[in-house]
Amino acid sequence: MKAGFLCLLLFFEMQSMVLELNDAKDWGYFNKGKANVLYKYIGNDQKLKRKLLRLRLSDQVITTLEVFQYINNQLKPLLPETIDCALVKVEFNVDGALNDGFGLLIPNMLPDDAEVEQAENYFKTYKSSDTFILELKPKWLTNVDKKCRNCAHHKYKFGVDSKFCSLDLLERTQLSMAVSLITNDYKIQAALHRYFTSDENILLKLKNLQTIDQNVIDLESESDVTDQFCTVMTLRDVTVFLVVKDGVVINSVVTDTDPKSKSKWKHWVSTEKKLIDDGYYTRTNTRHN
Repeated sequence: MKAGFLCLLLFFEMQSMVLELNDAKDWGYFNKGKANVLYKYIGNDQKLKRKLLRLRLSDQVITTLEVFQYINNQLKPLLPETIDCALVKVEFNVDGALNDGFGLLIPNMLPDDAEVEQAENYFKTYKSSDTFILELKPKWLTNVDKKCRNCAHHKYKFGVDSKFCSLDLLERTQLSMAVSLITNDYKIQAALHRYFTSDENILLKLKNLQTIDQNVIDLESESDVTDQFCTVMTLRDVTVFLVVKDGVVINSVVTDTDPKSKSKWKHWVSTEKKLIDDGYYTRTNTRHN
């Protein structure tokens, strides 16, 4: 009872401290994913320039406040590269959004003059006047029974073998080939090669955090899904931004770090069962052991 009262007290204190956003005209549509919609600040407040407002979609069961608490209390201590976010009160409604009274304010990783250079299934590249940005969906960085889950899932989803797999960025024998698929700029290739062979490689950190003894296929009910397992599934679905400037990776940021609902366990199991039963792990060309 005491713990519940303290949580409630903290909630009301948080409400009184957060920034209030009152004018929908200050925000222009930016992007939309499966769980959130993003708006870019177009108003005149210099403090909000280069900020994005992230709102939950109306069909989501996990609220903005829960996402904020999860990111700051659980993920940030594990992975400091997790994107900074501030809780804000949203005093206007947005069609299709949860409209639970809160949003997340996050930095815009793309410069205003950034243009898409290449867009593939699991990565995008952008160039601006002085920077190169890699937006990467690394997915599963640990294999299933010594088979590459990324390559198997790609063939299941698209019907063809994948030319690119993020695991290539963790293997020296495949790294040069993978980097050449990302960009044909030799200076940027060299910068990425140095980064992915360094201890700073964010994919190494993600791989370690994704490691867990329990396999998806072993789940038999929602009660089998631990908090740790949900975090692992979150980390298997993040986006990584790498910023290259003057021949050096100057920043790495991990986004799309919303907590996964335990209720998704049936979807996880059914997908994995299909990959196994339909032979995608055995008839997919893969460069990984």
